Amino acid sequence: MSKSYTCLSFFKTNKISYYYEKPLILFPCPFCQKEATMNTFDGKWMCGCGESGTLITLQTNIDLYNTGKSIVLNPKKTRKKINSQFDFVIASLAEQKRIKSHVEQLKALTNELVEYLTNKKA
Repeated sequence: MSKSYTCLSFFKTNKISYYYEKPLILFPCPFCQKEATMNTFDGKWMCGCGESGTLITLQTNIDLYNTGKSIVLNPKKTRKKINSQFDFVIASLAEQKRIKSHVEQLKALTNELVEYLTNKKA
């Protein structure tokens, strides 16, 4: 049985940045603040720095999260924020067609890059 609700609840309750991509949760390692991966089926996690453990390990080291603010980006939310910023700039440049055209091209290229990187990771 999956422990996904328990794991997600832990991150949400402790206000730790995470990104849930079934069946994995990506979150900052409490020891190095780089991206660590947790399997929600068994609650075990590991990081590239060599640290690993379970949800209990994270709970016992919860005080390490207060020392630094590390964020794991959610690609969908970040992309939405970027696009809304581009839309705002494009709308405010309605009179300046040349600049507006360049910003629209920049938006399209950014979306292509994000799409490529998201598909490459998957």
